[in-house]
Amino acid sequence: MISPPFLWKDHHGSLHSAMTPHGPDADCFEKASKAKLEPERIADGTMAFMFESSLSLAVTKWGLKTCGCLDEDYYKCWEPLQAHFTPTSRSPTEPK
Repeated sequence: MISPPFLWKDHHGSLHSAMTPHGPDADCFEKASKAKLEPERIADGTMAFMFESSLSLAVTKWGLKTCGCLDEDYYKCWEPLQAHFTPTSRSPTEPK
């Protein structure tokens, strides 16, 4: 669960169609990847919803233009993501 401060603002949402990559921004990913793994209580005071559909979804003209709420720079939160996968590197404890 992503804790405050959130990338998104209160009472906002995002729409990700099928097969569209999405997830936490680069900063959240890096912090979570380096965090000490220990039991912790999650989701207190939070609520998250994800709706999925096999159908193609579309935003109305009002949602894209008229309402003035579209974040044109939304995609930029993923630009700093770094590649961490090394296909030839294996953990010494991982089975071969």
